[in-house]
Amino acid sequence: PPGATVTVDGRDQLGGKTPFSMQLMPGRYSLTAQAEGLPKHVQTIAVSGDEPTTVMMRLNTPVAAEKPRLWQWGLRTGVGAPALTGPRFETVSLEGGMEFGGSALVEYRGVEPAFLRLETQFGQQSYDFLQTESEVSGQWRFSVLEIPILVRMPIYRGIDVGAGPGVAFLLGAKEEVSEVTDLKEQFKTAFFKGYAFMGYSRLFDPWFARIEVRYARSLTPMAEDLTGAVSVHSQSALLNL
Repeated sequence: PPGATVTVDGRDQLGGKTPFSMQLMPGRYSLTAQAEGLPKHVQTIAVSGDEPTTVMMRLNTPVAAEKPRLWQWGLRTGVGAPALTGPRFETVSLEGGMEFGGSALVEYRGVEPAFLRLETQFGQQSYDFLQTESEVSGQWRFSVLEIPILVRMPIYRGIDVGAGPGVAFLLGAKEEVSEVTDLKEQFKTAFFKGYAFMGYSRLFDPWFARIEVRYARSLTPMAEDLTGAVSVHSQSALLNL
């Protein structure tokens, strides 16, 4: 471009401002062109002395560095096994259960190397039980909305671990024996939970796939003095995709 500074073999006295002409002895020379706001350009030329040598030098506009993507969004679904823990029930024996869950999540990547994740998760938990005195069996069903705040830390080639707290809201609690009974009043509406997980991610730019094993446990009781139990906590393990 006009007005660029050109030096010959690094010597300012042999240069000038473009466009310009000068006389050089036959031979090879290194030309360096610089202009404000543009990267410098170095070019080697050969001067024969038989005829004028015309040199065209192009200074390219620097390519702006791509800004890192700080936010990523995703959906998660999982299936696992829940368990109500605490002192054993005096009149009820739990035979097992199933949990289904799904969530929408957002992760922030601006705190390298960690990822900060916020989720809104909805889960359905069911527990098969047996009333030990009457040998009547049935099922407890819970609907829970959870909002965990997690920190995810990469450790090795796509494998990461994470943990964090969260709050859970009990949307519904029912008991099914011969008929469905509403149990929600016997449980707390909200309680705190803790989460820990390990996962593996595979990048398919701009998408990625992930598998994750998560463990969660309530940090405060879901209920107190329920069927002979002093306190009841929830815990679960989910396999997530």
